[in-house]
Amino acid sequence: PPSIAGYHPRQTTINPDPTDPSKDVNVTYDPDETPGTITRVINYVDENGKPLQNPATETVNVKKDKDGKVVPNESGRYSYYQQRISPTINNYHLVDPSQKVIPGEEAKDNKTITVKYAKNGRVIPVDQSGKPIPGADTPTFPTDSRDPSKTIPTNKPDLTNKGYQPKDGNPQVSPDPHDPSKDVTVTYVPTTQKAQVTRTIHFVYENGQPADPDKVQTVDVTEDANGTIIDKPFKKYDSVT
Repeated sequence: PPSIAGYHPRQTTINPDPTDPSKDVNVTYDPDETPGTITRVINYVDENGKPLQNPATETVNVKKDKDGKVVPNESGRYSYYQQRISPTINNYHLVDPSQKVIPGEEAKDNKTITVKYAKNGRVIPVDQSGKPIPGADTPTFPTDSRDPSKTIPTNKPDLTNKGYQPKDGNPQVSPDPHDPSKDVTVTYVPTTQKAQVTRTIHFVYENGQPADPDKVQTVDVTEDANGTIIDKPFKKYDSVT
């Protein structure tokens, strides 16, 4: 059969029609194929497009025709890009939960996929008026290792060195269930402690000599971190007659 650039015949010998020497005979040609590779790149970026970790790059072997187009193999099938689970990245969560798993697919051309992450929300300690407490830690909610599109509860900051404690007794705080990027405020109140105050009454004569044994009275009170009594109303000493 004649040579045609970019094609090759399916058979190397062509026989005439045995019953009719005048009849034309069709010869089927297939495009020439050359081995090559194509690549899929998955980029993991923040909301501004900044890379958060190295991309996942997968290169597969394919066959291409004379125009560089990927063609199926002899079985009519294409090579395959593998399924890939999106990583858990500290302090970030997936913006699109459908990208928790990037599915496998037929490898027909080069491909780039962008997986976007957003910053996790923080814990913001505030006083009873709602104002942020100066110098307080503001921890970031951890990313859920089982689901990178979600965050999980974290411990409330310990502010005893600043004279504050959480208003409620729960040691943990939960993220916003609808928006993992949202900051969550936690109300703190002044730290309290139990203490005792004492009053001593001296009974003396005009010359200063003791007239009767001293009377010592003790009252249980509540103090803040600075030692200021904060009982309301204030406790009272018993009257002495």
